Amino acid sequence: MMELEAEFNKVFKSVDFFQDKEQVKLLLDSLKEHDLATYQHSLRVGLLSYKAAKEFDYDLEDMFIAGLLHDIGKIAISPDLLSKKGTLSVEEWLELEEHVETSYEMLKNDYVFCAEVIRRHHKYQQDSYPVNLPELNEGLVNRVNGYAPLLATLDYYDSYTTRTDARYPTKTNVKTAMLEEFPDLENLVEQLFLYGVLQN
Repeated sequence: MMELEAEFNKVFKSVDFFQDKEQVKLLLDSLKEHDLATYQHSLRVGLLSYKAAKEFDYDLEDMFIAGLLHDIGKIAISPDLLSKKGTLSVEEWLELEEHVETSYEMLKNDYVFCAEVIRRHHKYQQDSYPVNLPELNEGLVNRVNGYAPLLATLDYYDSYTTRTDARYPTKTNVKTAMLEEFPDLENLVEQLFLYGVLQN
């Protein structure tokens, strides 16, 4: 925990592209108070997003914020549900999935692009959600469709490699698992490992 926060703080303090560091930090502090595991996951995904953005020549601020705040909507979900280790019921899954739309609503005014990326990053996996997403305006389509798959793979990678609950059964090869989970993103997954953003 201390090493993770130290790594995050080092990167966070070094970047000069943030216009509103304090707001991002306040949101992360609120998440930390609500559910420590989700907070730690968010820091790791944020750091991976920052690293990936450098390799893929994506906007560092947009990718960093999207990674850090992709689960901010879980503030509205019971910590008991967030920490549940066993199999979730249908009702619990539906409640958990609501965090995506909550994240979008929390961020859409201040972080329009990041909110759209976060809203769509779960649509690339086998059990995709949310369903019936509204169409993007023409100016955002190409960028969101580039950033959202990247966030999806980084989010899954961290969950797969750090969690041991029923949603992420132990397997020996994370790259194989990702290729199975994201059959339409094979090239992206291969590049992430080739460039050293992710480790097998």
